[in-house]
Amino acid sequence: QITTLEQDQKLLARKKVSSAHTDNILSDCIMRPHPYLQNKSINQPVLVNTKNYKIDCEKLNYLTGKIESKKQIVYANALIIPIYDINNHKQIIGAQFINENGKRAYIVGTTTSNGIHIIQGNDQLPYIGVVEGYATGLSVFMATGATIIVAFDANGIEGKAERIKTS
Repeated sequence: QITTLEQDQKLLARKKVSSAHTDNILSDCIMRPHPYLQNKSINQPVLVNTKNYKIDCEKLNYLTGKIESKKQIVYANALIIPIYDINNHKQIIGAQFINENGKRAYIVGTTTSNGIHIIQGNDQLPYIGVVEGYATGLSVFMATGATIIVAFDANGIEGKAERIKTS
């Protein structure tokens, strides 16, 4: 049985690996509109990677119960959304990537339970938005001009909003 300390250590190790991959991918990104968002009438410039990025990883094969070596590929022209730690908005803990057809995945090791993305808006407004999903976040930002906190799963979104409200 795994202890809480061991779980925390494994989570921290995963965050470090995911963060390193994300940093490498971000170094090859440019800002431009992305077809996935343009299909939703969002023409905001966003981070788009410029070349394929391969990640060696290990994944559990649920059918055999064995760990297998795999490669994750983040293809060129994918929309890249950095994910930050909710407790430290400057700490990258991973990224979501979305291809031109809307297929989404996370960089290996990315955890979303404490992950957010911030779309910086007008700090003078008396409110911020908390939404699930990047395209929704951009739409709300474009409509309101407010700072938007993007959660990557609807589970626990209320808790994230409360944590952000107190920070």
